[in-house]
Amino acid sequence: MTGTVVIHYTIKHAHIEEELTRLGDVYAELEQLPAGVLNYDTYHIGEGAFIALVSGDAEPELLQTLPTFQEYRRSLDERCIRPPEMSSVHQIFTTSMQRREDPPRS
Repeated sequence: MTGTVVIHYTIKHAHIEEELTRLGDVYAELEQLPAGVLNYDTYHIGEGAFIALVSGDAEPELLQTLPTFQEYRRSLDERCIRPPEMSSVHQIFTTSMQRREDPPRS
């Protein structure tokens, strides 16, 4: 994968708990994949709005092959106020925070 796919959507308030449960099922299946193959991060930014970031060594279409994601996606539009919109983004800058160790105390 050469970039990151950003997905943003808004869930109806009455369906937020269902959304979290269904996403939990998807994440449980994703944990079975080797590390780094597919990174899928989801953020709840309030008022039912969610952002998901998909990146990794595999193409984002791998996500669509997972049975739990297929089940999740099948009913997503019914739960949405604003349906998912996808954008491909390419990172141009990043920061790296390294933890400094405290010097030994004498």
